[in-house]
Amino acid sequence: IQAWTKQGVTISDLVKEGIVKVKIISDKDIEIEYGGMGSYFTEVARGDFNDDGIEDILVTTGTYATEGTYRSYSTQVYSILGKDKKFKLIYRNPLHMPKN
Repeated sequence: IQAWTKQGVTISDLVKEGIVKVKIISDKDIEIEYGGMGSYFTEVARGDFNDDGIEDILVTTGTYATEGTYRSYSTQVYSILGKDKKFKLIYRNPLHMPKN
């Protein structure tokens, strides 16, 4: 997905093409699946975390293999930048779990 987003392709574009499936779990949780992988996103808090006067969103993410045992976890802060209202990742802290 990162390769596509670097080219300006959005998750919405990938959903329309059938590459990504989205499931809305609640008003704070969504799950996406793509190419044998899945990720779920949970909104934890909103606030101006980078002190630029624009509300940001603190999100936790779990990523997993849909047919395997891989798991990783991270925390991100996204900000809305510009008139187009697209979110931009401004901070990421990975918390990778070791395999047993």
